[in-house]
Amino acid sequence: MNVNIDALIRKGFVKAAVAALAVLLLNIFVYFFGIARLGSVTASQKREIETNSQKIKELEAQRDAASEKASVYRQGSKVLQTLGSDYFKTRAERFAPLQKDLQKILEANGLSNDNIAYSYGEEPKDAAKASWRHAYIIVQIPLAVSGSYPQVKKFIADLEASPQFYVVEDVSLSASTQGAVLLNARLALKTLFLADGEIVAKDEGAKSPKKEAS
Repeated sequence: MNVNIDALIRKGFVKAAVAALAVLLLNIFVYFFGIARLGSVTASQKREIETNSQKIKELEAQRDAASEKASVYRQGSKVLQTLGSDYFKTRAERFAPLQKDLQKILEANGLSNDNIAYSYGEEPKDAAKASWRHAYIIVQIPLAVSGSYPQVKKFIADLEASPQFYVVEDVSLSASTQGAVLLNARLALKTLFLADGEIVAKDEGAKSPKKEAS
């Protein structure tokens, strides 16, 4: 039997070539399909990472803001505690020293007022007391003096520098009838006492001034 070697070789070569081409096409398909799939997954993961990173930044900003508020609250609480224990005190502890201090500042600046009245109110209101650690007595001190501009200016500066914690809420000046050099000054002063359970005079739930002469 004569066998055509060349024909067999060509036939085998064609089969091998077809098989190799099929494998190549399969590999190309798998490669590009995998790359496309991987690219899609990578893009999705990238978007997720960016979203999570943004959320992390927002949470960090919220944490920093909360930390800052907590720090301010702690500092404020410390300041209030210091003010309460070292400055405000109760009316029984501070009223006499406050009167003496005010007279001392008046005399040091060559001014006088022999009829100083003190009006009281409460803070906070009854409805808000539950959320306040301390209650306070607000002391309003209307004060009228006459003197030169330098005297009045120095008097106000001494009030603000006093350890009795005066708050100068308002000042009005007018010319004195005693001469062009003198001024009439009306000051609205305020300070606070720590409430110690005493009852401040009220009229149907509203603040009602209770006056004491110094």
